[in-house]
Amino acid sequence: MIAPINTDDYSQVPETLRCNPVLRRFHAWKASAVVKACVPISRLVRSPHATRPGILMYHRVVPRGQELPTWNVSPEKFRSQLAGLLDRGYVAWSLSQLIEQSQTGGPIPENVFVVTFDDGYANNFLYALPILKELQVPATIFLATAYLNSTVPFPFDDWFQKGTSQVCSETWRALTYHECEQLLDSGVVEFGSHTHTHEDFRGRPDAFRDNLSESMDLLRDRFGIVSPTLSLPYGIVKAGFAGPEYFETAKQLGACCCLTTEEELLSPGSSPFGWGRFIAEEFDTASTIAVKLDGWRDAARDTWRRVRGR
Repeated sequence: MIAPINTDDYSQVPETLRCNPVLRRFHAWKASAVVKACVPISRLVRSPHATRPGILMYHRVVPRGQELPTWNVSPEKFRSQLAGLLDRGYVAWSLSQLIEQSQTGGPIPENVFVVTFDDGYANNFLYALPILKELQVPATIFLATAYLNSTVPFPFDDWFQKGTSQVCSETWRALTYHECEQLLDSGVVEFGSHTHTHEDFRGRPDAFRDNLSESMDLLRDRFGIVSPTLSLPYGIVKAGFAGPEYFETAKQLGACCCLTTEEELLSPGSSPFGWGRFIAEEFDTASTIAVKLDGWRDAARDTWRRVRGR
């Protein structure tokens, strides 16, 4: 049985439903209003969660045009977000470094954040990589491995303009193998799995196992990645796209983590199987992302829920 989705909480709405432009604009406005309201507090009061790392989630990085893609942050905004965080004293770690420190119990300094990308768009190479290299910010790209080298759009891409003659292919095209090799050679990018075909695996544990196994085999055979990181497609626990059964399968197959799309900071000593991530949006500035990483956005949201529930 599929868990009900609370559309009042945008973090629980899967990508398959977020393609509704009216719903997306409304919830983006709500999210923007909340985090912007918290910015003055974050500047005046030290965060009580500075020792809890946070993971950011991106998808596309392409310039703003007449038709703005879904799940996109423009290169200019992407650079200003990362540079602004670094200027504020945040420390960019690779996902593999964070996992290693967490598993060994090593010290994790304050204000650590991690950058990730889902799906494996070519624009991650064309537009994001130069910025990552310039700022020396490491990142993990989770590849939907079945579509590497493909000349057609991802079937799960919710942007109605994908693949049309009105837009450039760099807005929707998947990475090529050659681009993947250059990304790995850059020294700032790691690859993980986003399963092989990025499907809805709810109620299909055997299909999930086989699909993930195929993706991990490709990562090993093509790129020499033996124990990859993993992010789950859609990744929402309450909607059934993530949960203990997925985490256990990932462990059994040899993945070293399993990330969701639950927007939350990481708890000290917690297992990397079930870590959440914060969505980075085009409306975000370094200040609003800092609000998320500092925990103020969650505090404001929880307070509002308690007030509304009375």
